[in-house]
Amino acid sequence: MTNKQNPRIVIAIVPPEYEGKYPWKDGEAVLLIGNINNMLGHVAVATSQGFVHWGYDEDSFRDPTENERGNNLDDQIALR
Repeated sequence: MTNKQNPRIVIAIVPPEYEGKYPWKDGEAVLLIGNINNMLGHVAVATSQGFVHWGYDEDSFRDPTENERGNNLDDQIALR
């Protein structure tokens, strides 16, 4: 991820062999809260359902593409 500003919307990357084992689906938008200071390379995120998850590798997320940004990601991730 090139953008280091937190919090921000990111897209989850779930390898096919882990589909169903993560609390989100591949390509799902989540809110990246930030890095975990005592766990280098790991982050905390919040889902649109309002659940906070931590300890996931930062490489499991990517910044949205220009096209995805145009699809109003803020509305998709708005906590209910």
